Amino acid sequence: MPAAFTDETPAPVPKRGDGPNGLAILAFVGFGMLFGILFLAWLGTPRIKPAVGQTLNKLDLKPLAYAETPLSEKDLQGKVTLLHFWGTWCGPCREEFPEFVELARELANNPAVQVISVSSSPGPEYDLSTLAEETRQFMDEFSAQVPTYADPAGLTRSQAGLLLPDASLTYPSTFLLDRQAMVVGVWVGYDPGGLDAVRKRVQAMVP
Repeated sequence: MPAAFTDETPAPVPKRGDGPNGLAILAFVGFGMLFGILFLAWLGTPRIKPAVGQTLNKLDLKPLAYAETPLSEKDLQGKVTLLHFWGTWCGPCREEFPEFVELARELANNPAVQVISVSSSPGPEYDLSTLAEETRQFMDEFSAQVPTYADPAGLTRSQAGLLLPDASLTYPSTFLLDRQAMVVGVWVGYDPGGLDAVRKRVQAMVP
């Protein structure tokens, strides 16, 4: 006898996985598993710093200590440039500074290379006179007269940071640029003796 269904007869309960809703759930779960697998694979992929091979298009620096003239992106053309971001408030920067000064002195005698030191505050540069005083006092402790600049508007730091994986600048950071302002190397943070790699890379670029 055929089954009869009326408004008084309870409808059969569908099994899990039956009907459009069940298929949608299964598809969603499958997609989630696939995404998880791809994400884990992405985590295991070595990271390539996106800065390398890109050009630093903006440079807007003002003299701060032992420097005389402002610098713009035009000043990056024609020379190998070592661009170093640091701050007197930054512990790793203070540790690295003697090594940086030694490297800057070595490169000062090479007309094909320029060293650009950028002393930075932890945030916006509201008080350049205080920054200049603190920078000069710190440098004088090492008898260092490396031409040092400020980035008042933060333009140079923001442009450099955008080239890095997390789109932000960490201190200290050192960028090595070729004669067309293309980034050929980036060193982020302080590692004792780490500037030796910078030295070798510069020597390979400039006989």
